[in-house]
Amino acid sequence: MEAKQLEQEITESPLHSPAYQALLRAGPRLRPLEQVHAHLVVSGSHRSRALLTKLLTLACIAGSIVYARRLLFSVPSPDSFLFNSLFKASLTSGFPLDTVSFYHRMLRSGIWPSTYTFTSVIKACADLSTLKLGRSNWTSRSFLSSFRYIYERHPYQDGGLDIRKLIV
Repeated sequence: MEAKQLEQEITESPLHSPAYQALLRAGPRLRPLEQVHAHLVVSGSHRSRALLTKLLTLACIAGSIVYARRLLFSVPSPDSFLFNSLFKASLTSGFPLDTVSFYHRMLRSGIWPSTYTFTSVIKACADLSTLKLGRSNWTSRSFLSSFRYIYERHPYQDGGLDIRKLIV
């Protein structure tokens, strides 16, 4: 009985839906992704976080950061999870400046960064090799406040940088 119930849960998962399979078949090619996205909207599946995350990732891999941005901002209330998905996808696809831009947009939207946000943003600043941009993000009051919030919950015990000394 339990095996049958587990099988049913797996097959009803968004990851095993026809829409998800269509995304996988479309791959990182923009035209098929747009067609699958249109189908998702028509079928009502465009609200699925798993499907939207995969669509964002494939759009970044396809090199269409503009399309990925439109996808994210078409969501009525994007959360930090969707932003983090976009950060990771844009960074791994070679768009570090867009990653930093999305981070600033997230902060302006009033969305508080999660613990996963900072690795992408710091790596993007390092990839940009522009100390000035990295410093402006690092000294941003909201960035430091967010980092402090995380630091206080997960302190670095090995005598590393004490982030609390950087908070003004």
